Amino acid sequence: QVEGLGPDDFTDPMHRQVFTAIQAIVQVGQPLDPRELRDSLDPALWDGFDALVKLSESQPQGADDEQELENEVVVTAVRIRLAQRKEQLQRLSFAQSDPETMADADQAARLRAQADGLGQEIDQLHKSLAERSLLGRRRTAGG
Repeated sequence: QVEGLGPDDFTDPMHRQVFTAIQAIVQVGQPLDPRELRDSLDPALWDGFDALVKLSESQPQGADDEQELENEVVVTAVRIRLAQRKEQLQRLSFAQSDPETMADADQAARLRAQADGLGQEIDQLHKSLAERSLLGRRRTAGG
């Protein structure tokens, strides 16, 4: 349960559906079982889900305690949101490079405001990530 993270933060449709399925399970208070989670997904996504599970099993288990695990989850969530916001900003920048789009003063102003807002959010996400990463290193070092 990561505050502010939602399905729209995932650009890959499979990841979005996996996230939504996890949310549904967590919201009703059930334990998260990968087999049950897989069964709740569209069968067309099973191969991709199996690959994700296999990948996660091959990764080193870094978190030794609950606080460290929580920090790793938040760092991952911030990275996901940061990637999504950067992608949004890139799409806005592309739209702003279109002379026809920018010819409409109101549309141009809206796009600039959106880009400014995304830029500020990206800066905040970078700061949050730096703070969380530093916090994680301090905990790992015993400080």
